[in-house]
Amino acid sequence: MLTVFMLTKKKPRQQGQGDLCINALEDLDNYYRPRVCVAVDRYKFFHRKQGKDESVEDYVSALKNLAINCRFGDMHDELIRDQIVMKSSNSNIQDNLWAKGVILLQEVIDIMKRAELTGSCAKEVFNENKSDENIVARVKGKKTSKEHRKKWLGKPELEQKNYRLDE
Repeated sequence: MLTVFMLTKKKPRQQGQGDLCINALEDLDNYYRPRVCVAVDRYKFFHRKQGKDESVEDYVSALKNLAINCRFGDMHDELIRDQIVMKSSNSNIQDNLWAKGVILLQEVIDIMKRAELTGSCAKEVFNENKSDENIVARVKGKKTSKEHRKKWLGKPELEQKNYRLDE
């Protein structure tokens, strides 16, 4: 009984042995559980930026996970929305969202997803057009940019001497 009293800092009560153990375990859990520092969690939340290759879904889920311990209360969704708008990696979408004014979190997420989808589609089309240009140049007998480089440098790229490594 004395050991339990020392751990729980409570006077032993006339309880069953199981209740006493449960109380002691709860007190130990409370003592050893890491303390939540709201200021540090908010710092992490407000300094989180979207990575260049990070998808919108990954960014939003990361912000939601960071906001769990921030105790934002009723402002939870609004602060996540503002963080998405302020720290987005795409400045064009960012300007568009600033111009829209007051919108909900889900609307911001939908706009960001649509922009991400159209951006990836545009990249695919651009890459297809670029490869088509090389094919057309080959068919017409024109030299590609690599062949032009060889002509001006005089040697193929692999045969050029690297003076920094030969010393």
